[in-house]
Amino acid sequence: MYTFIRTKIISLTDIASNFIRENVAQVVIIVSSFVVLELIRSFPYINIIPNYQFLVIGFTLLLSVVLLRVSISNKKIMLAVLILFFLAAIITIFDIKRILDLIGFIIFVLITLAAIRQIINDREKLKKLDLE
Repeated sequence: MYTFIRTKIISLTDIASNFIRENVAQVVIIVSSFVVLELIRSFPYINIIPNYQFLVIGFTLLLSVVLLRVSISNKKIMLAVLILFFLAAIITIFDIKRILDLIGFIIFVLITLAAIRQIINDREKLKKLDLE
């Protein structure tokens, strides 16, 4: 039992370290932009913007999906949307409005990004067909 858990943990850490090694530049850009946006929150008059944290999360998601487009497919994005949808359905029972708003915003951003990526992919395919 313990050896199975140990090998599973080792394999997960290997997968994570290989992913970060392959995409180190993208990960640094995403993390640094998140940190900068969080630091901007302490500037004066930024607290006037309602739900600023949602904008930070949305921009970080947008940046991560755009920069890691090879690693994250539309199928994985839609799977994440479905999981978040079911999580929101469960949280609805407890009536936690702030978390539901956040999950809804994340779902909106992910669906929008998947749609934009699909449109771009379809346009590229149509361009290739026109050239033939």
